[in-house]
Amino acid sequence: MGKFIEHLKKIKIKFNDFRNYKDFKKFWSKLDKSKINNEELIFFIDNYVKSESYNFTSRFWSTRNVKHLSLLLNSEKDDELDYEISSDYFTWLESSNSRIKTLIDNLNDQVFDEKFTLAKKQKFITHHKSLQHNVILMLLYKHLKLNDKKNYFDILKNKKSFTENNPFIEIENNKVSQDLVNSIIELYEIEKNLKIFKKDIKMSFFEVGAGNGRMADAITNIYNNSNYVICDIPIASYICYKRFKKNYPNKKVVCVYNLNTTEEIMNSIKVNDIIFILPHQIELIEEKYFDIVIALDCIHEMNKKTVKFYMKNIDKISNFFFMKVWENTDVPYEFNRNLSIHDNSYEFLSKWKLIKKEKSIFPSSFYNITFDLD
Repeated sequence: MGKFIEHLKKIKIKFNDFRNYKDFKKFWSKLDKSKINNEELIFFIDNYVKSESYNFTSRFWSTRNVKHLSLLLNSEKDDELDYEISSDYFTWLESSNSRIKTLIDNLNDQVFDEKFTLAKKQKFITHHKSLQHNVILMLLYKHLKLNDKKNYFDILKNKKSFTENNPFIEIENNKVSQDLVNSIIELYEIEKNLKIFKKDIKMSFFEVGAGNGRMADAITNIYNNSNYVICDIPIASYICYKRFKKNYPNKKVVCVYNLNTTEEIMNSIKVNDIIFILPHQIELIEEKYFDIVIALDCIHEMNKKTVKFYMKNIDKISNFFFMKVWENTDVPYEFNRNLSIHDNSYEFLSKWKLIKKEKSIFPSSFYNITFDLD
């Protein structure tokens, strides 16, 4: 009976997914663009919806983008709006067993004597979820404090970009967000399995689905001689672009959504610091140009066609690949699309050499997978 009830619940979730699905392209086409006083936003979205990349958009993100664009267009306070949208990417508000198990196990015997604002009510978040968010953040901070051998927290803690548009609490007189500590923890997880990270040479990074740009922010500050390409779609890419333009005026940040040749795109990549491209443009990138492709919390939201597209092109453009995904999941807004890292659901190429497959520190229900692609 229990399995039958669980099955009915899943059917209900899938039915609600399809009922609530929103086609972003149709939504955009019906808007009166003359009332949008933001040329950059129009540039991002127009180039996206008219491109082949729209065909790679998941139903989940099409629906989410309708929500985010509605917020952008209907809000009078940009700073608070950015806060609400940005925290929708990788901010965890519920302390379920499947999320915090590893943290609890690792911190079992630790004494928490840090001063922190446990009861802070976060913007746009209920009191109960604010408390859960704050507890999760304190657990993450404690884990990082015990394992931050390279002092990455000290390098990044004063960067306003990690807290100005995200929930945060005060810990030991520092403003700390999940974006900040999660990015550092994940960077350590990536570095642990790959010995390619060097600060004295120019490294090339490619990130799929960068969200609000937290990992790009961390890496480009720690490896400040890096070349970083972000492959994503609006509205996330627009929020990420704004983050870097506002907080790093000395960095060369460009969006090349309107370029159509390998020569144009590669020239832009080579002379700029942070470059935004659309998914279909990955096919125009030179072979093995990047040291590593990073994909955090995004591949498990894609349909089979899109996953195959990315795996084929990641193999072409990079030497290494790091992915963080749910161990097992039903793809949102897709019927009969289940993913598991224990079979070939993610369409990994048979020639890839698996370096490491292991549970993530957080959330515990995620896995990190690292490949050598050569």
